[in-house]
Amino acid sequence: MTPTVKLGTQVGLRLDVPVGRWNSTCIMLESALRYRRAFASFTIRDRNYKCCPSNEEWKRAKKLCEFLKPFYKMTNLILGTSYPTSNEYFMQVWKIEWLLRETLKCDDPVLQNMAVLMMKKFGKYWSDYNVILSIAMILDPRMKLEALRFYYSKLDASTCDEKINNIKEKMYKLFDEYEYINYVSQNVNVNDKSELDLYLAETPLEPKFFPKLDILSYWKDRQERYPNLCRLSCEVLSIPITIVASESTFSIGAHVLNKYHASLLPSNVQTLILTQNWINGFEDIDRLNFFRD
Repeated sequence: MTPTVKLGTQVGLRLDVPVGRWNSTCIMLESALRYRRAFASFTIRDRNYKCCPSNEEWKRAKKLCEFLKPFYKMTNLILGTSYPTSNEYFMQVWKIEWLLRETLKCDDPVLQNMAVLMMKKFGKYWSDYNVILSIAMILDPRMKLEALRFYYSKLDASTCDEKINNIKEKMYKLFDEYEYINYVSQNVNVNDKSELDLYLAETPLEPKFFPKLDILSYWKDRQERYPNLCRLSCEVLSIPITIVASESTFSIGAHVLNKYHASLLPSNVQTLILTQNWINGFEDIDRLNFFRD
């Protein structure tokens, strides 16, 4: 009699979604890996079971799961209900780019091929993420330029200084717009330093002492010292990473194809959704497709 395999988990197996979203694939692989011993035991109990993955396939599944976890986290961050401030996005997008670059160097041809295809899509949707998301990160008092320089140097040290200078230049131009709007009421420093100069000169907060910093409250408390920079910060940090609500994007098919329109052809459903996007001005709605493929 074959002994019972004790797994110490009650997660249960998960089915993959036919459309192949990264988050569902990650969840499926993660749950399957917990039951690896059970699958092996099943081959002994049932000789008709011929689909048990080999050790090499299990190793590849583990690599794929680790590879997809950052994408899963990013998807949850964007499509969740917590509505994080935009300073949270830079690290997640940066992790994806770093992971893709590293995977391009790996020896596994399957992972390498996946990374090549995903890098093309990443470039299509996120080639310009470095500007506004970098500015949002600078406005996090725990990060500022020091952290930005560190992360860009990890991607490519040869282009780090150029990227930092470009972002600083654009950030100062953006801040000049806010100073001009509030020119009458702006505070003039005796050293002719702007609010942005003073903020960047301050020592960053220690992240370990402020792991759950309410960044909007931080800037609200400094409204008198940095009136213009405070306004800029609150508006930049409140920028959503997408221009449409996730519910309308991922559930819009149900509004079109329901019990009253169940006989519509797929091409007609697609036409109806596209028409609605045009009417509502969602020209960049396909940006979210990066997280669905």
